Amino acid sequence: MKKLSLAVIVMSSLVLQSCATLFGGAKYNAHYEVENRPNAKIYVNDHKVSDTGEATTLEARNRSVYVEVVDGDCKVKKEYMNELRVGWLISDIVITGVVPLVVDFATGSMYRPVEGRGVQKLGTDDFKYVINIDDECPLEETAKQ
Repeated sequence: MKKLSLAVIVMSSLVLQSCATLFGGAKYNAHYEVENRPNAKIYVNDHKVSDTGEATTLEARNRSVYVEVVDGDCKVKKEYMNELRVGWLISDIVITGVVPLVVDFATGSMYRPVEGRGVQKLGTDDFKYVINIDDECPLEETAKQ
């Protein structure tokens, strides 16, 4: 009976592990900064998060981020997509097998924000969104020159 219990524990620990969930997590810190707009209001996924042009939120890895910036009469909406973290996919398959993939995909741990277009990776769990709305809403000083 002891051998059976030990076998069940060992098999459960091997099957239920998932690299991305254990080491990457299902959420990340998103830092938002609107360039040249210290009084801009920031809405993330339809929730107001700031009146100061800067904000930090905790975002799920398995969802895209929708940011709306409001500065005076100007409103600009931007969508930031996520991509599959291939390294975690390969790690799951090689180290723990195919079964843990279900856990990683269900929790969203297999995804990360797409870098570029104003998105910078600060760390595994930290991304910075630098939002520039000058093309859509020129500053008055720039328009006069």
